[in-house]
Amino acid sequence: MTTTYLKSCYHLSDSELIVRITEMKDDSCFSILYQRHYKRVYRHCMTYVKDADWVEDYTQSVFLQVYQKLSQFKNQSSFSHWLSVLTKNYCLNQFRVQKRTQTAISEWCNASYVYDSTDDEQDNFETLTHVLKLINVQDRTLLHLKYEQGYSLKEIATQYNVRTSTIKMRLLRARRAVYLYAKSSQSL
Repeated sequence: MTTTYLKSCYHLSDSELIVRITEMKDDSCFSILYQRHYKRVYRHCMTYVKDADWVEDYTQSVFLQVYQKLSQFKNQSSFSHWLSVLTKNYCLNQFRVQKRTQTAISEWCNASYVYDSTDDEQDNFETLTHVLKLINVQDRTLLHLKYEQGYSLKEIATQYNVRTSTIKMRLLRARRAVYLYAKSSQSL
């Protein structure tokens, strides 16, 4: 698409742009929606998260969701309202995931050995994120399924086509790995 074409689309309403994107498969119009609403989404995310890097990540993720869910927009309310709801839900969902992750920290290992009680929640989350990158992918996946996604041991065992006791042992080893990495990173 040419710059001239995009300039000709700037006058279109959000609803008209959405029709072009969803029905006419004109993805170039998405950049116009992005430009129009970026600052609003950024400010909305900023009300939930104060760190500029996280806000930027959240904003990008919201627009990725918008792109993926644009066909679900039914024009029953304004696009701005739909976008605000999507942004709010995304941010709240990130808090839920973070809370589940922080709860998982306590379940995975003895938190008093891993974290200084004076650390704030964001530091704990960043430490966990770092530690999870250090363990092997299989362990990380199991921990993710159990503690973030909330799958039961039986559901995970079915997925892996193994016995429940095997999953219990693998989760024990994964938690132990998290504990050891966290403990060693704290002593550095």
